[in-house]
Amino acid sequence: MRSIPPRSPPWILETGGSLSASTGSSPHITVESLALRTGAGIGIATAVDNLASNTGGTFVVLNNQGDLTITAVDGLTASTNGSSLGSGISALGVLTFAADTSSTASGSYLATTSIDVANGVTVSSGILLAFEAPTVNLDGDLIGTNGISGSATTVNVLSDTGGAEVQDAIYVARAGALAGDNVTIDIAAGTYASFVVPFSHPNPTIIGAGNDAGSITTIETGSPAITIAANGTTIQDMLLTSGAGIDIGILLDGATTPFLTGINIVNVDFTASASGSSARAISATAAAAST
Repeated sequence: MRSIPPRSPPWILETGGSLSASTGSSPHITVESLALRTGAGIGIATAVDNLASNTGGTFVVLNNQGDLTITAVDGLTASTNGSSLGSGISALGVLTFAADTSSTASGSYLATTSIDVANGVTVSSGILLAFEAPTVNLDGDLIGTNGISGSATTVNVLSDTGGAEVQDAIYVARAGALAGDNVTIDIAAGTYASFVVPFSHPNPTIIGAGNDAGSITTIETGSPAITIAANGTTIQDMLLTSGAGIDIGILLDGATTPFLTGINIVNVDFTASASGSSARAISATAAAAST
């Protein structure tokens, strides 16, 4: 185990070229806090607690031995990876985003324990954004211009105050999951935008905080509020409201996935959704009759 003096000053590495070293099991840099500024690529192993980076070039590959927090270091209040081939950052433990982080190309982030996005933080990618971790704790916003993916079996949406979206939580959950994978998305009390459970993400259990006063998960933006196109979907403990003129609460999308099966709607309150001749708590397109 490395020994770091308390309040040790940050290390600052700056170069107009690249920063790379041969692969190996030992870290190339061991320090509490590290600020990287490079004009070209990065390819190193580290054992640091806090990281900030501003890079260019063709690639960013950084493998950290231990928990890693991407945060402000030495005046770098956000981390920007301008590499043309994308960036890949991994942590042996927890990877925490405590500062805005962006990648011009694709951004791939891996952690063996969890990936945590702090309140109000945005993690963005100009192409694809990928989170690979068993658990994702989401309290900020995710942006992937060409898509978001992940492999988590547990996703926790921690609040509605920092930009977290239920749709992002679904995308970072495991795609193609089997029923035995027990993919669970827990949504804290708050008000969230409408979302879609796509065909690519079967067998999720999406659980709100409830629909009782004082502990309510509300879905209110858009109509339908929830669209289900994935088999084996469970929606539980939510309130659907007419805040944005909802006339369909839940749509079973049989046009995308004919003969949907295993759909469970548990303790979902439709009473605050829109009323009228066109309003429906649950609606189905053709061939979506099996629930």
